[in-house]
Amino acid sequence: MSAGHRLTIFFVIFLLLGGSVVQGAKAQEGEERYFPETGHWVRGDFLAAYEGNPNSLKLYGYPITEKFTEAGSNREVQYFQKVRFELDPNAPATLRVRLSPLGEFLYEAGKSPTLSFSPVGCRNFPQTGFQVCFSFLDFFKKYGGIIQFGYPISNLEWENNRMVQYFQRARFEWHGALPLGQRVVLGDLGIEYFEFIREDPRLRLPTNIPDNVPGVLRLKLRAYVASAVTARQGEQTLFVLVQDQNLQPVDNVQLKYILRLPSSPLRMGLLPSTDQNGISKVSFWVDAPTQGIALIEVEALFESFRERTITEFQIWW
Repeated sequence: MSAGHRLTIFFVIFLLLGGSVVQGAKAQEGEERYFPETGHWVRGDFLAAYEGNPNSLKLYGYPITEKFTEAGSNREVQYFQKVRFELDPNAPATLRVRLSPLGEFLYEAGKSPTLSFSPVGCRNFPQTGFQVCFSFLDFFKKYGGIIQFGYPISNLEWENNRMVQYFQRARFEWHGALPLGQRVVLGDLGIEYFEFIREDPRLRLPTNIPDNVPGVLRLKLRAYVASAVTARQGEQTLFVLVQDQNLQPVDNVQLKYILRLPSSPLRMGLLPSTDQNGISKVSFWVDAPTQGIALIEVEALFESFRERTITEFQIWW
């Protein structure tokens, strides 16, 4: 048997056993791409693997670190929002990059209640004893199947008020509020695992930003209140934080809010523009006739960007 045939057979066996190779063209020396959305570069073999997948943003997300050597394993890795790339320098040039099994690392069996479905519209996987159904199965087949995601390692479950399913290298999530055909979303396992193992947070800081990159490309808006539970009458304070795509503060952002108290008309108001730390706050009087949930919708306007978010508090007594 020729060496080429032996390599082909080895690769097929590897895939059947659940290994994951990120297909990509052979990397050219010095190839690199900067992602202003998160402030990081992807280079060499990792860039070839990323750009070799036509659905890279949907399946991998943006990079959240540079490539670095992982302490302990001595492997070169790079974190993206949804995955982690690993480099095997001894593999053939186009097969060097693999996906870490982050689903296996993060899944806790039995933590969430399992949902049962009839066999209709489902596919069973005897390798792990679980089934994939309906829109999750459509997404699984469309975007790479076992080679991309690995085998399912759970059935459908409820987790954080959302229907999810874990695979060896991914977590499928159901977002019912999104448009039809876009409701299956991959969880941000790259971010979660990075935080779970307490990796050095300085690795996430933007690195070597090119001079020709514009400042603000996207607004990230967060709102929260001083008191999570209040009386029906009293003062409440709303805080707002505005950051750019690299988590840097954005100042001079215009802000307004809509307050929805239980059994009360809508109230609208303005907040001061954000300061140099990207922060603004406003206090207002709560006067609610009944108990219940109060909702605050905040809208931010900056240049051509518009972003909204919602926070809430409980009116209890």
